[in-house]
Amino acid sequence: MGEVPRTGAVRLLGGVSVVGPAGPARLVGARQRTIVAALAIRVGSVVARTRLIDAVWGDDPPATADKTLNSHIARLRQALAAAGLPEALTTQAPGYVLRLAPHDVDARRFEDEVRLARVTAGTDLAAAGRQLQESLALWQGAPLEDAEPVDWLAAEVARLDELRLAATEDRWAYALSLDASLDVAELEYLAAAHPFRERLWELLMVALYRAGRQGDALAAYLRAREVLADQLGVEPGPRLRRQHAAVLAGGEPEPLLDLPDAGPVPTEPAVPDDDPVSLPEPLTALVGRDSAVDAVVATVRGRRLVTLVGPAGCGKTRLAIAAANVVGRARFVDLSVVTEGLLAEAIAAALSLADDGSSDAYERLVRHLDVAAPPLLILDNCEHVSAACAALLARLLPACANLRVLATSRQPLRLRGEVVHPVAPLDPADAAQLFIDLVRDHTGTEVPPEQLDLVHALCRDLDGLPLAIELAAARATALSVPEIAARLSDRFALLRATREDPYAQRHHQTLAAALDWSYDLIDDAQRALLRTLSVFVGGWRLDAAEALDANALDLMTELVDRSLVAVDRRDGGTRYRLLETVRAYAAQRLTDAEAVAAKHRHAAHYLGLAEQAAANLRSGHQQSWLTRLAADHPNLQAAMRWLLDNGDGTEDLRLATALAHYCKFSGQYREGRRWLALALERRPEAPDEIRLQALIEASALAILDCEYPTSLRLAHEALDLTRPDRVEFARLLVLLASVQRETGQYEQAIACVERALVYYRVMEEQPGVARALHTGAFAAWVGGDLDTANRYLAECLPLVRSLGDPEAIAAALLNLGAIAFYSGDTERARRLFDDALERYQMISFDEGVAWVRNMLGLVELRAGRDESARAHLVSSLGVHRRLGDRWRTASVLEALAEALRRTGSSRMAAVLLGAAGAVRAAIGAPVPAVERTDWERTYGALQAELGEDDLLAAITEGHDRELDGILASDPKIGRSFTTTSAQP
Repeated sequence: MGEVPRTGAVRLLGGVSVVGPAGPARLVGARQRTIVAALAIRVGSVVARTRLIDAVWGDDPPATADKTLNSHIARLRQALAAAGLPEALTTQAPGYVLRLAPHDVDARRFEDEVRLARVTAGTDLAAAGRQLQESLALWQGAPLEDAEPVDWLAAEVARLDELRLAATEDRWAYALSLDASLDVAELEYLAAAHPFRERLWELLMVALYRAGRQGDALAAYLRAREVLADQLGVEPGPRLRRQHAAVLAGGEPEPLLDLPDAGPVPTEPAVPDDDPVSLPEPLTALVGRDSAVDAVVATVRGRRLVTLVGPAGCGKTRLAIAAANVVGRARFVDLSVVTEGLLAEAIAAALSLADDGSSDAYERLVRHLDVAAPPLLILDNCEHVSAACAALLARLLPACANLRVLATSRQPLRLRGEVVHPVAPLDPADAAQLFIDLVRDHTGTEVPPEQLDLVHALCRDLDGLPLAIELAAARATALSVPEIAARLSDRFALLRATREDPYAQRHHQTLAAALDWSYDLIDDAQRALLRTLSVFVGGWRLDAAEALDANALDLMTELVDRSLVAVDRRDGGTRYRLLETVRAYAAQRLTDAEAVAAKHRHAAHYLGLAEQAAANLRSGHQQSWLTRLAADHPNLQAAMRWLLDNGDGTEDLRLATALAHYCKFSGQYREGRRWLALALERRPEAPDEIRLQALIEASALAILDCEYPTSLRLAHEALDLTRPDRVEFARLLVLLASVQRETGQYEQAIACVERALVYYRVMEEQPGVARALHTGAFAAWVGGDLDTANRYLAECLPLVRSLGDPEAIAAALLNLGAIAFYSGDTERARRLFDDALERYQMISFDEGVAWVRNMLGLVELRAGRDESARAHLVSSLGVHRRLGDRWRTASVLEALAEALRRTGSSRMAAVLLGAAGAVRAAIGAPVPAVERTDWERTYGALQAELGEDDLLAAITEGHDRELDGILASDPKIGRSFTTTSAQP
């Protein structure tokens, strides 16, 4: 039966059984099980004695039925008491009541969960499918299979079986609508077992068709038609016929979501005229919570205990009040100042239940709430009395069969049957709107339009927490929005009520008090971990937390439950984070000694991670490692800063070196160069091997940043630390070839590549061979030697495929495309570019994407599709400029000049030629030989169109003006360039 419940659990979906806190109840015989089933089906309601007699013996009871029923009831009470449920079965005229929660009866729970899943399907099919899967897991066999086989039980079994089949059909419909992959064999079995259910045949046809089995789908229709005709004498219905027609035509089957009626959603009883709603009246409008209110209302109407759980200041109370106003007939109880021992008394007092001296508070609550239409009870701020709340509700809910409770807490109550509804902070747009509305309320003025971006940034810094936003907006009476934002560095001094609000809860007067409230409720070990977790920046994985504290899993689970640590689940992985407000609070409480120890372990962990990644970034696991490093980029930066300032070994140099490849792939050229430069300067006495690796990576990044003299200096410094029999020597030759390629020294570049290939092949260093071949091919085609480039790539592409390096494969395809393009085969070039583009996009390698866009722009120019060419080139230009690749920036500007010239913008084209010339002069790189003919063709055409004097004047203007200003001034490229270049 699994975990022993705190109250009771009745199973009807299989053999009839009852389990209490002390274990399973001993039920003797089919008739006793039938009595349990009859009571459980109407759990919480009176079942008359006459009805129980009919339930057990049917239409012909024996003369001793009444006496025998008494005996069964007595034995059943003894069995329930022995199971820890002494008060579960009570006498109430004219019969008996099983006083358990409806959710404790698996059949009732199944019905409610299926109904709720159908409500959920309106907004989230995946969640609805998961709910149905969990609900169907409640079935452990045929329903009521060991009870007395009387007529009413047969009807109940048929009803439950129908519900189960309908839920199964819904689960399949949801899954197929989401294109999920399921076991078609299950559907084939169901259709065979229930051949008259046309919906199962429809689902089977769609599932087979989606699995690529069109013939089997058509055969399924023929089987269905044969069964319906032979057994029922009818033809398939119109929907099944339409599915057949769609499959026959090879088209997509029609949607599966016109589901049968989900049945009535449980509704609240009519509100008596003499029982008005009693809720606090919020003073401000609720912003950004419409869908959340709808979801809470739907859940409250379907379940009896719902807990809104979320971090301090996220708006749980406001959401509960808004939902209660929709549901109606609610009573609000603020527990923030209540102690555990007085919980029942406090609730009774809030409900105005006077102490009559004849009963305790619990009994008064039961008398008031155990009625046909009890109020929705809202228990606000349960976190500090969560154990007492759980204990009280464990008694109160079974005793009051129709009672529903909506609780708010920073942690779940952990009560069986509880539905936890997470309350997240506001999304950025709603958070900004709330701030703007509140500023208007406080000052009577609007936030100036030019400050709206700052408002969004401010609300992001405040984590979208309504309480923090309200406290910040209250400062608008004395401070401007920029002044409020500037003071967020000391948010706890800023975010406090400007005057004492006698009606506000104490822990809502200041942001610090709200967090004190949560911090005081956790134990010392949890507090220590929370303080330690503040050293993370932007989130972390479990292994990172365990590097700081070996007990992190258990402790962090508690912090997650208490809404102090947030969980992000993406791409199959789990990451954790602190809201910035919580992180700042925890960091304030971190002692100096704790900070030193935590940051040291933090840096050590991320050094190990970076070195492991560096060993895998040229493998088939490249994409997963790039994703992981991108997620931890803020932590890597923090570790780097810590090691540069506090490290006493070579860890900073090792970390900067390990991250160099990641900096290349992520476009962080200058950040990677800065880290390496600082570490190299700080560690002049580092071992030669460590300095050698750092110098090589620094030289490579300098090439990408088009700082060729710096790259050469670093490469020659590295050459002094190695020998020709080392892999590093060959790698440096390849770097020298790369510099020579971009500075127009093509023959020298090929010579360096040939030397490097000799060394790599002697050492049987296949990745090095691949790298050298690629560099040689690149230098050859840029220099106009297409045959040599082809020869290199003929060997390079199979090699990089065998090595499984995704980026190298994409680069080889890009180079082959360039060769095809300059050889005049534009169709082959386009196919190769498209293939390379897809591969670069898969690993999010922006430099590669920009290169391909550049080449596709040239293909479009050659085809005469000038506007399409301009779009590709503008996209490429934006990325190259953001990355700092000035060598390609110049080439793209020259190609873009030709695109503009063709569309009538000759003067702007000439200005762009001048701008490209300025870039080339700055980095010392000529127009590549392979592009020289196109450049001369563009120059000559402009000369004819503008005249020599105007052409030179425009080129001079482009040479002298800032490129950003030039691009922004042209209506054909300004707006699209601004958008593209702003992309991350």
